[in-house]
Amino acid sequence: AIDDAKVKALEQTLNVTKKEKELYEKAVTHSSNLLDGMLFPDEENSPKKGRDIFSTLTSTDGWFNNATTIPSGAPNDEHPSILRSCAMELSIDYCNRLTSRETNAYVELLTAIPESDPFPPLEEIEQTLLDAVKSKEPYCSLLESCILSDYEAEECRPAQCPFENSAACTYLESC
Repeated sequence: AIDDAKVKALEQTLNVTKKEKELYEKAVTHSSNLLDGMLFPDEENSPKKGRDIFSTLTSTDGWFNNATTIPSGAPNDEHPSILRSCAMELSIDYCNRLTSRETNAYVELLTAIPESDPFPPLEEIEQTLLDAVKSKEPYCSLLESCILSDYEAEECRPAQCPFENSAACTYLESC
């Protein structure tokens, strides 16, 4: 005989699993819409233009893991965890691209150093690259620690797009 407590526990687990499945399905839909919005920006079904994802996350408390408030007037695929994930992924992508550009530019300078001159120590190279990225995009220098701390620090949750490059903010509007 199966006892009632075990049945209730299994039903509860099943309900949680169903909710997680629905959230993943919404994330897939959102991801598809993201790509459509980037590839076909003039189409009617592309994501909202001019929407600052950082403002949306701030106004809905979407920065927090337990957030459930969907922005008013938003489609059902804009669950805070989906928006937060999108903002995180596109921010990482942008910051990685910036870091690669700065690294390539610095490597070019390093290759121009004559063999007779001393090569900078590794610590100096690393600090120069970190400073170069931080001078162009201060938020990029915070991003890794923000993600690892689950956006606990206030500086990790800007009320509006923190990127200096307006193209980066436009890129994140696709969330």
